Amino acid sequence: MLMSRLPALFLIVLLSTSLPVEAVLTDAEAVNKSGRQRMLSQRIVKNYLMLGAGINTEVAKKQLDASIALFEQQFLELSDYAPTQKIRDMLARVEDVWLLYRVQALATPNKQDAVWVLRKSNELLTLSNDVVTLIEQHAGGNNAKLVNVSGRQRMLSQRIAARYMAMAWGVDAEELHVELHDAITLFDESLQFLRVAPENSAMI
Repeated sequence: MLMSRLPALFLIVLLSTSLPVEAVLTDAEAVNKSGRQRMLSQRIVKNYLMLGAGINTEVAKKQLDASIALFEQQFLELSDYAPTQKIRDMLARVEDVWLLYRVQALATPNKQDAVWVLRKSNELLTLSNDVVTLIEQHAGGNNAKLVNVSGRQRMLSQRIAARYMAMAWGVDAEELHVELHDAITLFDESLQFLRVAPENSAMI
């Protein structure tokens, strides 16, 4: 596994000036972008699995590279935004997991490592979700919660696809069926919550 040979380049990637950050995020933007980090954690593993299974590999490689670049850009934006020490501390934990996850996600896929990548995607998802929760609490108001829940649907769509892809490829991880079922159930429950929200407009 490539984790033990983590290149120095990847260790400093988040400290480099890869993409300029023009302005500090608003609370609403921070909720949205931190929520998108959850989705990217699952989109990355989905594309890793697509490459391993040999499914639509050209598209999967482009989406994998774009997802990694966007995760890093948004991490820098969220780090500049971070208004509290708790949020800064949680982002530091995200960074620790991300540096390992990124390297393995870019390695040549195989079924044995796929189990590690799936489980590390869960860890990154959990920490990214904790960031969203802290930002939502800082922002306050029901609108922030609605942005959070609707943003979580993006993540769940990718999580469902990734678990389905892993099972189709024959990855041996006993938790896949439970994770797929739970993701589908939460998507349905969240959709119902969003449908009855009093803030909805006719267009929504």
